[in-house]
Amino acid sequence: DNDNDNDNDNDIILRDGSESVMSVEEFKSISLKTCLGKGDNFDIAKRISKFYDQLFNDTDTVALVSNIDLKPSYSVTMEGNYKRIESYKREGKYIIVYRAKPHTNANVIVNKQCFKSVVKGLSIDNEHTSDILLQLNLLFGDGCHVVRSKKISFDIYSRFSDGYECELRLPNTGGGGGGDYILAWR
Repeated sequence: DNDNDNDNDNDIILRDGSESVMSVEEFKSISLKTCLGKGDNFDIAKRISKFYDQLFNDTDTVALVSNIDLKPSYSVTMEGNYKRIESYKREGKYIIVYRAKPHTNANVIVNKQCFKSVVKGLSIDNEHTSDILLQLNLLFGDGCHVVRSKKISFDIYSRFSDGYECELRLPNTGGGGGGDYILAWR
């Protein structure tokens, strides 16, 4: 799941880099335990993103929360080394938190169905999320994110723009990536 708190994409404010607020070491050392608590993976991802977004005074934090045994593959457009991966065995959660690069305008504007069709085609043709991300960034402009998993037991909280967000399951063709779940957004 994705959520879009940016109701008006025309009001994008460019910001200073994350390092002007806190160092990478500080970003990675803040305890996330208070964000776990009640709720499903999406609730936890939302709490983590909102927590960091409040510290940075923007909406560029992305959180992915999955069951501890899942560990989906992903390729993302992130700012510097602002990424942390945590496993909480007691809670059974695997968490990735990172700072996305600030939003830039898309190279081309297409409707949501067209974006989904492009993501589906690229995902069928490419097993690796890095290959899918490279092609999405070339088509739509830097700032895309892709997650691929055999199971859908994960959630993401992130801002997205221009309606570029999709979740789909690939057809099960008996090939390597058949039946995989794909989430992509920009």
